Amino acid sequence: MGMKIADAIPADGGALLIKVSGRVDTSSCRELHDRIEVLFRGGNFRLLIDMSEIDGLCSSGISVLLTADATARAHGGSLMLLDPSVKTQTMLMILGVSDSLSIAPSARAM
Repeated sequence: MGMKIADAIPADGGALLIKVSGRVDTSSCRELHDRIEVLFRGGNFRLLIDMSEIDGLCSSGISVLLTADATARAHGGSLMLLDPSVKTQTMLMILGVSDSLSIAPSARAM
């Protein structure tokens, strides 16, 4: 299954929620990067990314998330990953970035 990104919708606290599903791999991570950049150019630096339907996340996709997190923080915002699967959380831990990204089990946990 290819990656799909739903349109960003307003969430609590002025954040925008983006739902990503499918596989975030080397062939699709550029699209994720570009969608996040569009939001940043619009002045939206508080992002929630719903990861509950992501089937796979490669190191290039993780790099996109780390870059987006750094950009958001540099502009006084934040990036929160919501409900990543155990597989995704394990990948983040193996690559040593799980402590670098904000992760919540769901939007309700915020």
